[in-house]
Amino acid sequence: MAIEEEGKHKNQNQQTWGTWEELLLASAVKRHGFKNWDSVSLEIQTKTSLPLVLTTPENCQQKYNDLNHRFNTNNKLHHHTRKPPDFQEQHNNINTADNSNTTNKHVNIPWLEELRQLRVAELKQEFFAIEGEEIGGRAGEKRSRRR
Repeated sequence: MAIEEEGKHKNQNQQTWGTWEELLLASAVKRHGFKNWDSVSLEIQTKTSLPLVLTTPENCQQKYNDLNHRFNTNNKLHHHTRKPPDFQEQHNNINTADNSNTTNKHVNIPWLEELRQLRVAELKQEFFAIEGEEIGGRAGEKRSRRR
């Protein structure tokens, strides 16, 4: 039983953020803003199977900062003429419906579409890999029936 528990613990620690979880994180930040990491964290916890230790408010904020840095660094390498906004610029660009104490904040995340495209590319790759296996498997069945 102790070995079984140890195996479960290792699997949890080996789980990492994939593009699906990153996309959920960026979308949650877009909805909740930069000041409500508790809500961002809760949304990630309810929509993913990531271990809770990876989805604390502090870890969500750190992961968002890492993503922001990763995409902005990639954009700087590929688009020399456009300077992507840094985290502080994005933080200052939170739009609210009015100047009252509203919690309906919308954050502009310029690299969100690029992350979506990465996820779609992954899904297409997975689909065609599975489809190829099924086609290959059916062809093998037909050959074995003929013999």
